[in-house]
Amino acid sequence: MRVLFLAGFFFCCGMGIHSQQLVHFPADDGVTVYADLYTVNDSFPFILLFHQERASRGEYLETAPRLNKLGFNCLAVDLRNGREMNYVRNETFHHLPDTLPTSVKNQPENDIRAAIQYVSKQYTGDIILMGSSLSATLAVKVAGADSLVTAAMAFSPGEYFLPAYSLEEDLASFEKPLFVAGSRREYDYLQEMVSKLPVESFEVFRPENGEGLHGSRALWGANSTRDEYWLALLLFLRNLRE
Repeated sequence: MRVLFLAGFFFCCGMGIHSQQLVHFPADDGVTVYADLYTVNDSFPFILLFHQERASRGEYLETAPRLNKLGFNCLAVDLRNGREMNYVRNETFHHLPDTLPTSVKNQPENDIRAAIQYVSKQYTGDIILMGSSLSATLAVKVAGADSLVTAAMAFSPGEYFLPAYSLEEDLASFEKPLFVAGSRREYDYLQEMVSKLPVESFEVFRPENGEGLHGSRALWGANSTRDEYWLALLLFLRNLRE
């Protein structure tokens, strides 16, 4: 059954590519946040996509159109702590005023919250957060506290903010569906991190036929274990839709 499900997905993804629209919106601290908007239907669920540190929304050039094919709108956000990825410049970082205090420049969490507000005010579908590396930790943190968010997907989260914030401690009270994925060498660490989760609707995934990759790059076509990651992710998303 899983083989048929995956085969159907990749057949679907071979058809057409959804175009994206560059949009921008304000964060509460005055920073202008830029993002690529991929819409299928205004009432469909929205997956908000957040990149690794020093990257850009270009991290999701392949991933967002595939998620569109599954019936999910997407917003791939340029966080202020980025630079460039896949030849896509991080517009949020590029437009930061030179006079902006360093303390403000180092607050990508504000961009995540701004993206949630932007989508919630214009669309009616459920909101799901997806993060990569450092932003995976922030996605879980924000998802747990924000009632507008229904679920989170975290690719290679970690304790990037100790001692100010502990992801493991926060997960002890996390009560929403959660998908966690990483490379094989990250698996034991991730498994231990989620061991205190109070709910059963979570999964920690590792690839079986290769090492895999850190962050959401694991979903890229260049990754030899991408099909394993996609199958696990798709089953999680299918359960959210049921």
